[in-house]
Amino acid sequence: MIIDGWTNLVRYELEGGGVNRLLEGSADFFGPGADLYKTRSVADLIGVLDDAGVDRALLSTELPGSTRESRLGVKVLPYDEAVQACDESGRLKLIVGIRSVDEPLPLVTKIREIAADPRVFGLIVGAAGLGVPLTHRLLYPVYATAAEVGLPIVCNVGIVGPPVASKDQHPLLLEEICADFPTLQVIAAHGGHPWERLLVRLMMKFPNLSYLSSAYLPKYIDPAILDYMSSSRGATKCMFGSDWPMLEPSRCIAEARKLGLRDEVLDGYLGGNLAARWERN
Repeated sequence: MIIDGWTNLVRYELEGGGVNRLLEGSADFFGPGADLYKTRSVADLIGVLDDAGVDRALLSTELPGSTRESRLGVKVLPYDEAVQACDESGRLKLIVGIRSVDEPLPLVTKIREIAADPRVFGLIVGAAGLGVPLTHRLLYPVYATAAEVGLPIVCNVGIVGPPVASKDQHPLLLEEICADFPTLQVIAAHGGHPWERLLVRLMMKFPNLSYLSSAYLPKYIDPAILDYMSSSRGATKCMFGSDWPMLEPSRCIAEARKLGLRDEVLDGYLGGNLAARWERN
């Protein structure tokens, strides 16, 4: 079983043509030839998964009724279309992003509504996109509600790709969240670079914190993460994600197979650990 823990169907183009300047910075961050701006379809995604031998995937979307633009200029697949993609494919679940924390009460109501949908896996909290730190007081109703209804929180951590400040998603902020909400499942996504050793120490400290290598080529995963992944304490807490179309799943999986991980560790990383979390209790 291979499960991709983060895929996207995004729209980068601005009205009237052109691409948001922050996203142009992402192209430099991901390297020459990164084809970030092409609009893809659900069929494109399924074809990519098939080519890579991926059985299931998490697809990013946004809360239903969201109207606010992302601070980073990204337009993800709307919720209703993402739900339709789940129904048509039979192999997708949704990670649902939050656009704003300006109105916490309506936000909490929407989270409760989507929590009743079995096609929803969890919530995305992208601090750089929100423009507030992960520990901001207006995010605490989100965490409390997610803990109550059993939705994992997927938090972007580490240096963000577009040229905006990354301090709001420093991995150390996860310590306060995990301590305050011990029943909330927190998934640290997008690598955590350059604070991987800190992230490992936090995962050792908190049973409710795990790691998703989305947007990170496996060959660049820090040795501290690989050592933790290969240990008895970390073997079930590290998961694979491509962040397609940022990275091709087939390339990521091929590189993962060259890491020299034991078969059971590799199997857990590429799908088993996420499969164990696939169905919410």
